[in-house]
Amino acid sequence: MGFMKKQSAGFYLEVCAILVGAAGLIRYFANCRTAYFSNLGQDPRVTGCFIAAIVLELVYVAGNEILGDRMIFDLCPPAAAVLLTVGTLFFISARVDGIAAIMTFTNNASTMADLNHTITSVIVCGAAMLITILASFFRVVKEQ
Repeated sequence: MGFMKKQSAGFYLEVCAILVGAAGLIRYFANCRTAYFSNLGQDPRVTGCFIAAIVLELVYVAGNEILGDRMIFDLCPPAAAVLLTVGTLFFISARVDGIAAIMTFTNNASTMADLNHTITSVIVCGAAMLITILASFFRVVKEQ
């Protein structure tokens, strides 16, 4: 119980950011397997950015827990937010042509379902980015 008492709001926000970032990555993988977007495959830049961001957030939380409040760990949340932003932008840029084609030419139930999945996936990725930015303003461990 002592572990939970010493946690600050930043800890819970970072854990939430890690979970939402992982959910965004999972949704990206699922979106790559939809009928309309499966021919595009997976972009290693999106995958790399999201995995690197999640690892940075884990390093930030674990580093503050194990080594205490060090200045080097303060660089992790902004770097993770930048990586999530870049990954989300790569995701959007890979899908923008398909989105335009679905909205103008191939507007049927199947492609609209794929478009809906893409939009919600981008929203989840954007939410991970915003939560990471918000978490960077809070400490992970309460000051003694």
